[in-house]
Amino acid sequence: MTSTPTTPADYPAPDAEPASEPPPTPPPDDAEAVLLRVRAYGALRTAWLRGLWDAEDAFFAPGASAHARADSALAAADAPAAEARWRAGPDAALLREAAAAADAALETARRGTGAEASRLARLERMFGLSGADQELLQLAFAVAVDPYVATLCAYLAEQPWASEPLAARIFGHGRPAPWPADSPLFGWRLLERCPTAPGAPDAIVCDSRITAWLLGLDHLDPALVGRARLVPCHDPLSGWPVDETARLLRRVLEADPRAQLRVVVRGLPGSGRHTFAALVAAHAGLHALAVDLTVGAAGSRLRPDQEPKPVAEPEPEAAEIVVRGTRQAFLDGAAPVWSGLRDWRVLAAAPGPFPLEFVVAKPGARPPACPYRADHVVDLPPAATGDRQRLWAAYLPGAADWPAGELERLAARFRATPAEICAAAAVAPPSGSEAAEALRRTAADQRAAGLAQYLECPFEPADLVVPTRLRGELDDLVFEASERTRFWEDPGARRLFPTGRALAALFSGPPGTGKTMAAQVIAGRLGFDLWRVDLSTVVSKYVGETAENIDRLLRQAAGADVVLLFDEADALYGKRTAEIRDAQDRYVNMDTGHLMVALENHDGVVLLATNHKGAIDPAFLRRLRYVIDFPKPDADGRRRIWGRTLAGLVGTAEAARLAPDADLLGAEVEVTGAQIKYAALGGLFTAKREGVPLSRAHLVAGLGRELAKEGRPWSGREVERLVTL
Repeated sequence: MTSTPTTPADYPAPDAEPASEPPPTPPPDDAEAVLLRVRAYGALRTAWLRGLWDAEDAFFAPGASAHARADSALAAADAPAAEARWRAGPDAALLREAAAAADAALETARRGTGAEASRLARLERMFGLSGADQELLQLAFAVAVDPYVATLCAYLAEQPWASEPLAARIFGHGRPAPWPADSPLFGWRLLERCPTAPGAPDAIVCDSRITAWLLGLDHLDPALVGRARLVPCHDPLSGWPVDETARLLRRVLEADPRAQLRVVVRGLPGSGRHTFAALVAAHAGLHALAVDLTVGAAGSRLRPDQEPKPVAEPEPEAAEIVVRGTRQAFLDGAAPVWSGLRDWRVLAAAPGPFPLEFVVAKPGARPPACPYRADHVVDLPPAATGDRQRLWAAYLPGAADWPAGELERLAARFRATPAEICAAAAVAPPSGSEAAEALRRTAADQRAAGLAQYLECPFEPADLVVPTRLRGELDDLVFEASERTRFWEDPGARRLFPTGRALAALFSGPPGTGKTMAAQVIAGRLGFDLWRVDLSTVVSKYVGETAENIDRLLRQAAGADVVLLFDEADALYGKRTAEIRDAQDRYVNMDTGHLMVALENHDGVVLLATNHKGAIDPAFLRRLRYVIDFPKPDADGRRRIWGRTLAGLVGTAEAARLAPDADLLGAEVEVTGAQIKYAALGGLFTAKREGVPLSRAHLVAGLGRELAKEGRPWSGREVERLVTL
């Protein structure tokens, strides 16, 4: 495949002649040659009609009365056979010679091959126009570029536009118009039929983009503005199979030069799929034209967080974009790169595909089999640490002034896509920490797709009061999460673990023991966002929809540098039913098995929390990297929680005053950390209502309310004892 020029400057200039020699007469350009031919054949038609007007007492003369017009119609003197005999006779000899000269001039203008050919000749070859198609196009094009041709049409047919009956008579085709509804002229939108008066022939209008292109102007189709762009070529990332894909394309073309190829590039949004397509297209001598097909159910554009729903028929708007996008690809010599594809059937909307096209798709997308097209699927790997470091350095030159190792640590920790790095670098962060924050704001926005909620992570590690053993397990988890990206880039490690590289941990323990806070601390230490999965939107009563929602959520989270938190994980990963009594039991078991595999293959950090560890399927527990038990705090832990909670609520000075009370309650009352926090909060509001400083009595009252929630109400004697101790 070879590229066609896209600007007049791409055409070779004629060699200059010596000044002493008269310059040769340049061949006519397309527009002049077409106008010359339309005028020449229009002159034949005009002379024939004028002869009839003279012979039939002005029956056909312009401005004739209604009676004269009716008589002329009844006379049927303007018969195609009679006109053909007249054109072949001596009376039309001079006009016939002029028409032959116009034909020759048009052939001269259309000479050349490849890039040297005129645009009119290339258009005819690209879209397979027959001789009759070319003549209808010529008449409509002539009307578009010269208003006097419209005057000629009005003179000949009393309508100032091109029409199929008029073109048929001008070019000698007789009465039947030889242009079927499926003519490539209309399939490719080169011409458009525009209804006029009832019963009158449709006006045939040359598309404005085609008119401009034939005149040498390279414009974007107005219907593609905001949807299409030429993709520049950048250096490929280290893992991209550009050369391998290009070699495959060459093999296919060598085996069958007429082969039609489609490359499906799967990867995360922003991972460089369009750039990869542009690099492969460049190997074939083509540009790459990105075309966005994203439309909603009613033709509206989808938001990035929306998933398209299946449709019975392809959207008309998307089909029209495919036709015009493919046409633009032919005109510009650029392989189309389709994105936002909702229904693969829409790609068949164009009368014929471009020989090489690309489809940008999400991971796991499967193209349907196509009997006339060779499909090749490329799974684009994420950017490696070294690639990310080079991208940061390229987009953010100021990073060269950062402390040694800071840029490398940033690249190693955050598995950002090239687009996310570019967006984060656009705000020129002055340090690695600010770059990480800019990346966090740009990378995870709108990715939860309505299935998860963003959870703030304001806690420091010191806020989490847990036993030393448990803290060590959490430190191990954080360290592995920090180093896993670089570690799994090693081919040896990946070979030993072809699956099971996910980092998933289960936090189990009674309510209020710090499981959610631990997830917040972990996400904060990693600098990642924390998404808490909303089970009300994930779990569905419909067969297969729960697994589909989980797959969708994991795809959105993949590579986003977020921590997923599945609260009440036993609702999703409970034990499978051993005795299957009905179809519902079977589908529940299938969903559970699917979820296990999906989570095991997820390339990210997933935390699961449950109050009922025994309800989790044992097969799922074996797939987890960490299973961490959160016990209720002991007396020392409760004292520390009381102290930190009061310091946060009333300040360090007041917390010091209340320290003896906090120590007493921590030693005397066995509660969880969450109960302590809410007891202190309730007591504080009671004290504010009474207008007095916070006291032990207020804290005891708050504790009483918390214990009553779980069925452990205090007697008045117990309250009095705790207040007076």
